[in-house]
Amino acid sequence: MSTKDPKPALVDAVNSNCDVTENIEETSKKSSSQGIASKRSSTEKQCLPMIKKQKAECNDLTECQAESSKATDLKENFKANEGNGMPMGGKRCQPKTVNTRLQKLGIDPEKVSSCVKSAMSKGHIILTGEATDLEKLVIADEYMDHQFKIYVKDILYQQDYAGIDYEEDSSEAPAVCICCNAENADYPQHVYVTRLCSGKPSLDSGKFHNHCTECKGFGKCIGDYRNSHCGSCNNHYFAGNYGFPCQYCERRGGSGEREDCVIS
Repeated sequence: MSTKDPKPALVDAVNSNCDVTENIEETSKKSSSQGIASKRSSTEKQCLPMIKKQKAECNDLTECQAESSKATDLKENFKANEGNGMPMGGKRCQPKTVNTRLQKLGIDPEKVSSCVKSAMSKGHIILTGEATDLEKLVIADEYMDHQFKIYVKDILYQQDYAGIDYEEDSSEAPAVCICCNAENADYPQHVYVTRLCSGKPSLDSGKFHNHCTECKGFGKCIGDYRNSHCGSCNNHYFAGNYGFPCQYCERRGGSGEREDCVIS
């Protein structure tokens, strides 16, 4: 008696089951894909108003950022070459040249801040003698939760020594907060721009805004309002509020290290 080999039937059954499984998987994928597409479409419709709002806010922010970071911001513009403190593209000029160009603009050089003139002499603030020089942005930054956007014209007559003005809310400082100005605040926030002469401007209450005018040329910033210039050894030292003697001169007639306060 002959018997049929069960293997072909078993193979056919397995193949048939595989085809069914593949069909089920394809159908499942299609359904899942259609479901996801449907959900995505529904979500997009719900989120569309929010997306439009975010895009509008993003555009406003972009415009604001572009405005506040215009290329003349000294923090970006004063990319110093190593060793000489010069900004990229800036050119030094003699103090006499600075005075001549200021006069060309109808400005009395004697009334202009020495710190500002020093920055001009070193090429940190580019002065050509054109009216547009005064419209250049010096710094845009935040200080004490206030927003500042300061141009050359705003700080031309800034005092070089703020003293204890920081105790009076920096009321003598020329730069005023943008928001306070716009809102006509009764007590607007003022601020000093210090260390312009070094090419690294920063906002300050005045306590650390002290530009030495006894150094040669247009001088240099020496920080704390209690620091002073020694007329004997030409060093800068901490004099305090009571006029302490120069520590360099106390070291055997000023044999300590000397600071270079000469503009070369």
